[in-house]
Amino acid sequence: MLSENNQEDTVEYNMGHFVRAREGEFEPTVMSVALLIFYGRQLYAIRERKEKPQFGKPAGSLSFPWETMESEEKDRATLARLLSEEVDCSGKIRFTSPEPVTHGYFVGHFQAGDKVEIVSARAYWCRLIGHPNPSGYRGSHEGTEVEAVGFVYPRELFERGREGVVPIALAAIQAVNAAERATWAMS
Repeated sequence: MLSENNQEDTVEYNMGHFVRAREGEFEPTVMSVALLIFYGRQLYAIRERKEKPQFGKPAGSLSFPWETMESEEKDRATLARLLSEEVDCSGKIRFTSPEPVTHGYFVGHFQAGDKVEIVSARAYWCRLIGHPNPSGYRGSHEGTEVEAVGFVYPRELFERGREGVVPIALAAIQAVNAAERATWAMS
């Protein structure tokens, strides 16, 4: 991650490194959007059902909703598609408006066969409004590409998550804590 004085702090995890970066610093081969949904101190988790080595996704690993951007697609369009495909295609589940975790991207790499892919993730966070209803989470990819796990504590994601989960989750937790401190200070 980049610290306030722009020094690079890397976070080693599985096969690669993920760093927080500003736009234009890296030339990623895969662009993506991640969404961390909080309920209290828990995060919404999904399990990858299919192995996708080209994206660093082993079957059975935990993650949060994370979608590859399609050609010419903007962040917010990918975010809307991600919600429909991996969280709720019914539109019945309510969330606070997603906020960026950081103003830059998370950039990492993973081995895809004999090639190293550079992946860039724009991460957002939001809160669930209401109470979690595990049977209510049915994205259009439910049961084929991913399956809903429900809300878990970050430690479970850290222990069983796929590459890239840890540094992005830690940054999101820091962003949520900062937002909560700002809200408390204003009240």
